[in-house]
Amino acid sequence: MKSFTILSFVLLMHIATEAQISRYSVVINELMADPSPVVGLPNTEFIELRNNTTQPINLYKWRISNGTTTTSIGVNYLLGPDSVVVVCSKTQAIFFNGIPNIIGVSSFPALSNDGDVISLIAADGTTMHAVSYALADYHNSLKANGGWSLEMIDPYKGCNKNNWTASNYFAGGTPGKENSVFNKTYNEDGISILQAITIDSTHIVIYLDQGVDSLANSNPKNFLFSPIHESPIHVKLLAPLFNIIELQLKTPIPDKTIYNLTGVSFKHCTSKKTDSASVQTGIIHDALKNDIVLNEILFDPPSGGSDFVELYNRSDHIINAKDIYLTNRTSAGLIGIAFAASETDRNFFPGEFICLTTDSSFVRKQWPVAVKSNIMEMKSMSSYPDDEGNAIILNKQGEIIDEMNYVDNMHFPLIRNREAVSLEKITPDLSSSFKGNWHSAASTVGYATPGYKNSQYQSTDSLVGQFNISSDIITPNNDGIDDNLIIQYSFPLSGYMCSVFLFDKNGLLIKKLVDNELFGLEGQIVWNGTVTSQKALSGLYYIKLEAFHLNGSRINRKWAVGIK
Repeated sequence: MKSFTILSFVLLMHIATEAQISRYSVVINELMADPSPVVGLPNTEFIELRNNTTQPINLYKWRISNGTTTTSIGVNYLLGPDSVVVVCSKTQAIFFNGIPNIIGVSSFPALSNDGDVISLIAADGTTMHAVSYALADYHNSLKANGGWSLEMIDPYKGCNKNNWTASNYFAGGTPGKENSVFNKTYNEDGISILQAITIDSTHIVIYLDQGVDSLANSNPKNFLFSPIHESPIHVKLLAPLFNIIELQLKTPIPDKTIYNLTGVSFKHCTSKKTDSASVQTGIIHDALKNDIVLNEILFDPPSGGSDFVELYNRSDHIINAKDIYLTNRTSAGLIGIAFAASETDRNFFPGEFICLTTDSSFVRKQWPVAVKSNIMEMKSMSSYPDDEGNAIILNKQGEIIDEMNYVDNMHFPLIRNREAVSLEKITPDLSSSFKGNWHSAASTVGYATPGYKNSQYQSTDSLVGQFNISSDIITPNNDGIDDNLIIQYSFPLSGYMCSVFLFDKNGLLIKKLVDNELFGLEGQIVWNGTVTSQKALSGLYYIKLEAFHLNGSRINRKWAVGIK
């Protein structure tokens, strides 16, 4: 009888090992990345595996990897149908008292507290499941600090992007038993394309927001390019997450052309559901001077808030945000530590705005109308003091492509509380170093416009000729509409000294806007409607521009302007 029992067990193990096992038959169902401070579980990292099939599966020689360290299950362990097993370090397994379904392994891969990718690989080398987790997956700032595990909500939707959350169990996790957040009716999220990055004119890498079926989505006819209206000649999905797709094109993409890439039918990894998704792409260029410019800055956020810096792509080509860096100058005037605008590839299109901050949730909450897709969170960024400071953009060669110095008094003088009020550039095409090209954001937009066109925006295209004013009437109430008077100038040659005077309706000089300064060939003068830090009274005013050159030539211009 004993021999028969042993033989049956060996036969069962053989069947379990040799049976055809499809991807996601076994999934990573729970993980403890940060066990400290201890809530109720042992102070050790672990992962939990779950068998989603109706047959037993032998885990012998299955591997677990974090991309750096890989461990192998060195024992015959038969994981029964619809059951779980805990895997941890062999030296720590003893601390899981009362949990019989546990496997201790040598060289258990370390789980990073703030995010990592963990892969489960079958004995034949097939990636069975992989998990990319981050602190945001806890959906609870307290539990993200440690002691609580991450649990999968629906183990039958192993690739779903929002399928993880912090455990609700009082002990901090549920190793060895059903997850406390288990919900088999959890809805599947639609598949979206995050980015499509060109490597060269015939090779493109697509980044999806979740994994997909690697076989069904390898069909070239599933992808369509417009306006060339053709499919790629080769498609390859990359393990372990299968959320990255490499495409090879037959026809090279022309430079400085924006294309639309559509995934006609993305099949989900564990269901029959399909989604279509589209994204724009094109050839990427290196950033040169003034291709990317500083466009808005918040340096005095409210308590608990975060600074932000907005960039604008004023070039005619796509630039990878990963190749752009933010920094500032030290007290000694040297360039400080540089921080990449993005840790991952991200197309920065011509005419697009990107708002960079260390707290994107604050920016979205403070300004609900902000363009959420243009708000990018950085782990760290330079310090921007409340009174005065400096901001610099570098390209990947370390070259300065734009720079500005700011001081608190650049704000509209009638704004008493400047907290949570951004400085916006008036004209993106004019120099960031010109203080007159900056103005407080309008009150009508909540005093900031992160991720979209500035409330104080003024195009130089609307000002034609050598000397022109933006409007005959201004209303300096900081509502974003005709708040400033802009004098656009263009001199015939360099070397003009210029003065600009403001007179009341009786011809009395009340303010010098510019006092005998050397001007460049072209630029702008901005008057914000104030006189000696007070808003000018409603009525008629005159502005006179006087310029002279050492060659003897003189220029005089005069305009009537109404304050309403």
